[in-house]
Amino acid sequence: MKSILYPFIVAGLALTALSACNQNSQNTQAAASEAVASAVTSSTPTPVDKEHTAEKLLDWAGTYQGKLPCGSCEYIQTTLVLNADRTYTLSEDYKSSKEPLSAKEQGRFEWEDNGSIIRLKPSNSTDPLDERRYFIAEKHVFQLAEGENKYKENSLYRLDRQDAQ
Repeated sequence: MKSILYPFIVAGLALTALSACNQNSQNTQAAASEAVASAVTSSTPTPVDKEHTAEKLLDWAGTYQGKLPCGSCEYIQTTLVLNADRTYTLSEDYKSSKEPLSAKEQGRFEWEDNGSIIRLKPSNSTDPLDERRYFIAEKHVFQLAEGENKYKENSLYRLDRQDAQ
């Protein structure tokens, strides 16, 4: 009688152990997801390593070009020239079937505290709403909206370096 029940008892214990492991794994995954969500939404700022920033590590001075989205035209052909002395020139050609429109501005730019984002300061304006922000990456710059601190990989607001070796 013992030999007949023994395989069923072993199988029952094995199923109970597997069930407990699966429940523990789900609890661990849930706890990890909560930790990541908490870290992402945490209001505590992440410390910035001031020595390892785009400002100090990348060869960012140069010419960047691209076609940016436009709400009232086909696209905006954009050229941004960043100079080592922290001056810039921004040229925009609004492409559409209507009358062409071009704009050009010059000014200075400042690095934000994180060392990876610049803020353009046009010489012909003192309005902070005229200040554009760009995330500096290797061979690219990404235009950011106010309040954004990272770019999206598939961003349509990317300008590519033209004079990089």
